[in-house]
Amino acid sequence: MTTHLVLLTAPSGAGKTTACRRLAACARKNGLRAAGLLTLPAWQEDGRKHALWLHSLADGRVHLLAHVTAPASATLGIWRFLPTTLAWGRAVLRTLPPADVVIVDEIGPLELVHHRGLLGVAEALRRARPRLAVVTVRPQLANALVARLQPFSPRVLMLTPTNRDAIVTALCSEVVTVQPWENSRGYAEPRIRRAADTQRRRAPTVMQRCQGNP
Repeated sequence: MTTHLVLLTAPSGAGKTTACRRLAACARKNGLRAAGLLTLPAWQEDGRKHALWLHSLADGRVHLLAHVTAPASATLGIWRFLPTTLAWGRAVLRTLPPADVVIVDEIGPLELVHHRGLLGVAEALRRARPRLAVVTVRPQLANALVARLQPFSPRVLMLTPTNRDAIVTALCSEVVTVQPWENSRGYAEPRIRRAADTQRRRAPTVMQRCQGNP
């Protein structure tokens, strides 16, 4: 089965995580399995981030990933990343269950520049064999991530305030064309709704319109 990989890119604070949470909710609403990791910010009263939490979609576990610290003790920028949580996140990726949708939010300079953090995304996708995978990345790092995940022929979508809702709708429409079924090994695998496929062949999809394709 082919995994359709989308790299969702936008600057920090543009809504990548919100889009991913909505996608996971859409998958579950339609009886599909969502797995992967979300990076959830915690905010101060003045509107600034002061902590990041790593959330496992498969089982709901949450661990403190990073907190703001003095430059002398920072891992990257203003953030001090907790090695134990990074190790836990890598373990989550190594042991992803078979899933219809996999989301990894996000892959950043810690992984692509410093070769630390949430490594092993490609291996995780091969193991989980999702119909749809979404990985978030900042625009300046998108090309590096495309090169690393080239075997999956990723599509890059730029999230903006004007197209954010349309992109989430398009990704949700891709998700709900998948029906879970139980195979002989005892776990759900996706099956395409043929009627939905026929409809998508007849007219441009929302995703195509977002990308500007005819």
